[in-house]
Amino acid sequence: MNRISHICTLVLLSCFLIASGCDGSGDGSSSPQAAELPTPDQESNAGPPTTSPAANTPTRSISPLTINTEVVPAPELSEQDQKQIDLLNACKAGNLSAIQTLLEKGASANIGDNKFKNTPIMHATKANCIPCMELLLEYGADIHHRNSATADALMWAAMQSTAGTVQLLLNHGADARVATPSGMTALTLANDRVDDGQKALIIILLEQSLATP
Repeated sequence: MNRISHICTLVLLSCFLIASGCDGSGDGSSSPQAAELPTPDQESNAGPPTTSPAANTPTRSISPLTINTEVVPAPELSEQDQKQIDLLNACKAGNLSAIQTLLEKGASANIGDNKFKNTPIMHATKANCIPCMELLLEYGADIHHRNSATADALMWAAMQSTAGTVQLLLNHGADARVATPSGMTALTLANDRVDDGQKALIIILLEQSLATP
């Protein structure tokens, strides 16, 4: 009877230990193992999160209206074209020695600029460079040439140069009767210019020319 009671006591004790969470080993103070969490040190040593390269690459949309900004080089000038440009610039500056050099190298005294067709002698007239004009005339400069506005060298002289240039052109056959489609002549242009000390003499020269049969 005592043995049966002892066995029952052991069974009850085992049930109690199981119910209290003990596994029956050790001192009975252990508890179920908790899930391990990483420490801050472990997190710092874990390295950066990995992402795919595509996620970090910004996308750039190309508009169908994108302008092509490629620089297109200007066409190269021929040697003769460059001479003509240099001659026009020399005449504008009244540079006699440069004009002579360019004429000797084959520049034409009668080719004007591309835009307004102003010839070397017209620019030399505006620059009031009589020696330049005389040199151009020696090389066959055409004093009757009319630019895109139908003006000739005499009109330029009457409008913005001196009596000396007007006289030189008249001596070489410039015609004071030439008029633009609107009726402007060298004389009307001279009358419209500011009285700068040259106006009166230019008018006299042109009127004398007009009076000559």
